[in-house]
Amino acid sequence: MQKIIKNKTKSILIMGILLSIGICNTGLAAGSSMSILPEVISEESLGYVFTIDVDVNPAGSEIFGAQYELQYNKNVLKATDQTKGALLTQDGVSSIEIVNSIDNDIGKIQYGEYRTGDPDIVGGISDSGVLASITFEVIGTGASALVLDNVILSNLTAQPISNIEINNGVYGNDYRLEGDVTNTGLPITGADAQLVAQHIVHSLVLTGEDAQAADVNDDMGPTSAHITGIDLQLIKQYIVHIINEFPGGQFIP
Repeated sequence: MQKIIKNKTKSILIMGILLSIGICNTGLAAGSSMSILPEVISEESLGYVFTIDVDVNPAGSEIFGAQYELQYNKNVLKATDQTKGALLTQDGVSSIEIVNSIDNDIGKIQYGEYRTGDPDIVGGISDSGVLASITFEVIGTGASALVLDNVILSNLTAQPISNIEINNGVYGNDYRLEGDVTNTGLPITGADAQLVAQHIVHSLVLTGEDAQAADVNDDMGPTSAHITGIDLQLIKQYIVHIINEFPGGQFIP
């Protein structure tokens, strides 16, 4: 009986921790999103060329303009082309690119586009589509995160749409993502957070790479896992798209 009560107490503590930081099985309300597709590119060979799409789902909002930055590992990937997609022109209205740049010296791409005409007349776009496509060549060994940043979807009055869900991508095979405690790859979910919560209340012990994946802020250095409520909070923020990268980076050491 004592063991049952102890386990029940730990379960209540875990649930309390997850609820206190806003993670539960009901999930998040669907909103506008920008995603890298495909999410994972697993081919690894020098000279390999692949293309990703930056996909936008307005989720019912009317979008008149869109922009993003994309960061990647300049030692692994070289961006060779970025082409305009059909998202903002799918109804026949024309659009203007305000920025379309690639900087392989720092590993950053920028893109921005808006529809032309009077917004009150031409309206916006509320159907999903590809904002732009980016082609990469593999120039080095290892993995590379494909991280979206400075994402803006604007409405008919040129105001940013709030609470945009951002879904990053990754290139490579031999890697383990920070926050991926379940070792199932993207996306990082409440299941990862639950394992961290269980570790914190001592109902299980994370070791090895599992522990390194849970220690997302690497506060005790890259080789010593130190898992606390701060790591759990950061994982929660990643899940709900408040942050799109952990202090320890995208990959475990």
